[in-house]
Amino acid sequence: MPCSRSCSCGPTSDRSDATPIRPVQDSTVRVRCLAGRAARCWKRDVSEGASFYFLDPDGHRLELHEGDLDSRLAAVDRAPYAGWVRFERVPTRSRPRLAQPADVAMIEHCARLAYARYIPRMGREPAPMRTDAAAVIAQERVRVIEQDGRVAGYAMVERRAAELHLESVAVLPELAGRGLGRALIGAVEEEARWLGLDRVTLYTHVAMHENLALYARLGYVETGRRTEHGFDRVFLEKRVSSGNGAVPV
Repeated sequence: MPCSRSCSCGPTSDRSDATPIRPVQDSTVRVRCLAGRAARCWKRDVSEGASFYFLDPDGHRLELHEGDLDSRLAAVDRAPYAGWVRFERVPTRSRPRLAQPADVAMIEHCARLAYARYIPRMGREPAPMRTDAAAVIAQERVRVIEQDGRVAGYAMVERRAAELHLESVAVLPELAGRGLGRALIGAVEEEARWLGLDRVTLYTHVAMHENLALYARLGYVETGRRTEHGFDRVFLEKRVSSGNGAVPV
């Protein structure tokens, strides 16, 4: 019964066929879902936080754990699984959420740090460094992602006729390379699908070649180039299939 993907601790002999289900904040919906698929709850355990063990129709054991990751890792440290070693813990990361007024300072701080390196290339401050974060948050157009309890990055969006426009996205430089930017962009795409919109659009400056490479890897295609407000911009879009999904942040 591995405790999480940030830990390689493994099963004892009586739990060797347990398949982990990711820790969740509210297990009620997941329990109902499993029950609806003919999975049978055969045990509960509260030694490491509330855990529910199910037996699916094919005889596989499933575990649903409700609680924070710290409680699970602490329990594993107290009683390690035989024959397994836990690697260094990966910092916890949350799903993107709707930004609140209390996030203004961190969002502005993130924008300054993330976009400052482009000033020498562009000869001026990038537009996101001058955005009124408080005003955009008041319009519920900002999503943030946290790491270890603090805002680590944000995305600003605007709903248009048949598209969700990604105005800007940034991650604290010291946390770059951990998938936070991809998670924010993925959440925007998920939101567009949930809203029944055809595509996600965005633009970036021609000097931000790292961004152009990233968006290409994520499936965005260039639709044009032009100068707006003194900025030489590259416009891109990604088609997303609409449909009912999880309620976005």
